[in-house]
Amino acid sequence: MSKREQTLLGLLLLTLVGVGVVFVYQSIYLPRYQAAQLKLTNAQQQVQTAKAVSETQELIHDEQTWLTTHEPEPISQQSAQSSLQKLCESMAVRNQLEIKSQTLLPAIATEGRIYHRSRMDLTISGKEQNFYNWISALDNPELFQRVTFLRLYPSKSDDTLIEAKVVIDKWYLPSES
Repeated sequence: MSKREQTLLGLLLLTLVGVGVVFVYQSIYLPRYQAAQLKLTNAQQQVQTAKAVSETQELIHDEQTWLTTHEPEPISQQSAQSSLQKLCESMAVRNQLEIKSQTLLPAIATEGRIYHRSRMDLTISGKEQNFYNWISALDNPELFQRVTFLRLYPSKSDDTLIEAKVVIDKWYLPSES
């Protein structure tokens, strides 16, 4: 073999080795490297999520403890609405307030939620201090109830009295049946 043929053969072998290295790099090494990078990124995200959950768990531990001690017994929608109505009426009588109108609003029972809400719309009239005592008693998170709407205005018939439009929501656990 002549010198030119040996050089050509060496160059051909070198080119073949180079093409083989590029082929192995792209078909074997690069996909494995990308898969490993993806696993690493997923693992880092899982670690960050676990840290966030751990930090949040410490923040809401007191709320979870409170919820387990104050959670109401499961009741039906009708029972929840009637108990809310009775409570509002009895508290109004106790505080010497006149109920001008009361309307049971449709219950909010969102699918997938643990708690449902019974709602009541009231128009109340009476002395200002009595009204504030009434509203303070009804706006009670320990009973799972809140005043979600309140509009105060002076009474049209007597300036010493106030009238109020109030919407009260009570959260309850729906019974399974």
